[in-house]
Order: sequence, then structure tokens, then C-alpha cells
Amino acid sequence: REIARNYRAVSLGQQRVANHQADVVGFMPADNLRAPYRFWTEQKTGLLLKWQMLEMDSAPPYRWEQARVLREIAFSDVQIPASVDYAAMQAMLERPTGEGRPGPSGSRLPPSTSLSEQGWAWRKPLPGYVVQQCYWRDIAGMRQGRRQPVRQPQETAAGVAVEQRVLHCVLTDGLSRFSLFIGPRMPDRPSGPSRRSGEAVVRMASRVHANAYQLTAIGAVPQAALQQAVDALYRP
Repeated sequence: REIARNYRAVSLGQQRVANHQADVVGFMPADNLRAPYRFWTEQKTGLLLKWQMLEMDSAPPYRWEQARVLREIAFSDVQIPASVDYAAMQAMLERPTGEGRPGPSGSRLPPSTSLSEQGWAWRKPLPGYVVQQCYWRDIAGMRQGRRQPVRQPQETAAGVAVEQRVLHCVLTDGLSRFSLFIGPRMPDRPSGPSRRSGEAVVRMASRVHANAYQLTAIGAVPQAALQQAVDALYRP
């Protein structure tokens, strides 16, 4: 229901994908805070066979065939029905996961927190978006290319612990999503450039709050969403 408030579904006919006949549905955003999407689902089972994030002219009539593909995920071949190794699936489900416990790859999942717990609030929440999760990440580890978050360090002398960590929150509206980072003020950098990451165009918006905190939003979403997110956060 939440997705339906922010997107309008449009039937785009049928196409053959991964050797199966699929129904094609487009999702046109209701505002400039999210991107259009297109989905191909297998007609009999509803299985998602192909998915695209798009960039297109929002003025009707919508020309889906002329849309620029920002990101795409698709199967090349799918067997329906297919044999399932239930024993292997059960073994994967029984692997210990959760906060501070090993995940399927042996890594440890970070402890979660929230913006409010860390003293942040929204002047005006971003319409349709919710904070999916927040956790602490080690700045030194991020610079070295380590993606695995670490536990929040204990407070030591004033300002010491803060300089060693950054708060990472993920926001989503059910389809679109982006990351929000809150940390110590960094050297001035340009806000808003786009860069390609794989098949997606990644955008960024950043601002300094209270001359002490750097707020940075990054993701494959419209620039307006990122800018509104960093502009709306404050410390009550």
C-alpha cells in the first residue's frame, strides 16, 4: 500500500524473458524523489525475471521504450518447475545469524541503532521513505575498503570516539533506496556529482551541520531525494 501511494502502475504488455512469457509492468513515481521502474514477471507463477531502474521524461505520454536504463538485473534462463535440494536449504536457514553472531559467510552483523537514539530528528520526513536500519561503521575500515561494519566504540575522551566512527542509515520507500552517513566534519567537497558504479548512476548530496557533523546521502536515486534528506536532519 505504501508503494502504491508513491508510484502509479502501468501495464506495458507481454515479452519473453529467460525462455518464459512475462507480464511487463512499469512503476511511474508520483514525485521527483524516486526513479521509474519496470518489472517482468512470469505469467503463471509471478516470478520476477527482470528488473530495471530507469531515467525518463516525466511528462506524459511516458515513452518507456526510450527510457535510459540506470540499473538492470535479469535471469538469462530459468527452469519452472525446478528440483529443489531441501536439505541444502535447511542447512542455510539453520546457520546462526543476527546481531553480533556469524552470518552465512562467517562475517558478523553489526548492532543496530536509530537516528533518534543518536540525537537526530527530521524537520520534515522524506515522503514515502522510512529508515530501514542504522548501524555504526569504522572510518578507518571504510577508507581501507573494508565493507563490514564494526561495533560502536566506547566513549573515551570528548570527541575521540566520534572521530573513529560514522553512522550509516539505509532509507527506502520499498523500491528506491539510498544510504545516509553522519560523521565528523570532513574537508570541503563538491555536492551533487554523479558517478557510475557498475550499471547504476550513483549520486551524492552533502552538507555540514552545526559546523561539526558531515551529513552525506549517496545512492542511485534522484538528486532531489538526497538533498532533501541531508537538509531535513537536525539535532533538537
